[in-house]
Amino acid sequence: MELTEKHILHVSRYISEIEEKIGDQLSANQRERALARLHARIEEKLKTSLTSEMEDAEIMQLLYKMGQPETQAAILVRVWGDASASDTASTSPEDRQEPGSRTGAEKPATGSSATPAGASLPQSADNAVWLGVAGYIAEKNKWPTWALRFLFVLMGLISGPVALMLYMLVFVVLRARGSIQSPARFHPTRIVLNPLFTGAVMTLFYLGGIYGIQGIRMAHEKYLERPVPPLNEWAWLEIEAGRMFFGALLFLLPLALFSAMPLANRWDYSLKRFTQSGVVLYAISVSFGLASFITGIIINFVNEFAG
Repeated sequence: MELTEKHILHVSRYISEIEEKIGDQLSANQRERALARLHARIEEKLKTSLTSEMEDAEIMQLLYKMGQPETQAAILVRVWGDASASDTASTSPEDRQEPGSRTGAEKPATGSSATPAGASLPQSADNAVWLGVAGYIAEKNKWPTWALRFLFVLMGLISGPVALMLYMLVFVVLRARGSIQSPARFHPTRIVLNPLFTGAVMTLFYLGGIYGIQGIRMAHEKYLERPVPPLNEWAWLEIEAGRMFFGALLFLLPLALFSAMPLANRWDYSLKRFTQSGVVLYAISVSFGLASFITGIIINFVNEFAG
């Protein structure tokens, strides 16, 4: 479809963010040429992806999926800055004219690459399932992508959170080097807030279970004037509370961190719901433990009264 004024406005805003990141690292002529070619490529690509019903946030998310402004700026600076000397020596006067002064035949093709031969661009995240790490490594080493993804899943099943943390670390390193693009918009604050919020809620439930048992013991001693008798298996929460808490943290905190990553195919929302479900299950387990403790006291009291 043809781009509407709203689409063009968002593209211009995206290009302006990239231009701001470039700053004075390129000359005015280099910056104008680089952004003009990038603008043309983006518009051509969006014609096959955009729809008139898309909201503003969806349009910007689609643009950021092509690359964060700082990443795009770093690429343009590296490519056009490194090539400036050779471009000046080898380009004809007509090719060095301003982009707006060229004729239609002399303008670069919309779908053509704006990067010189041999330039290293980050791999597109269009085919990413999660973060695109498996696709990048597979393409780099000429391995089948499906086999590498299967290996990653197998490692995750064997080592659990260790493999997941390693996967995220590899993505962060590749993205910092500019070797790979983020499949979705990156929100650094979520990296801190998601695990912190998950851990804080679970800690509240853990403390609620521990202090709940202590409160029941204090009430039993105050009103019945004797300590709580041995409850055996009914007091399983008092015995297993610590292991339950740390086991749940070990499982859910990496998932909470992973849900904060810029995952493709809206996996971040699915993982966020899964993590929240895990926290709810932990809370239910603590509640059952408290109920079991109270039930043990009642049964013990009934047995004494009847016997």
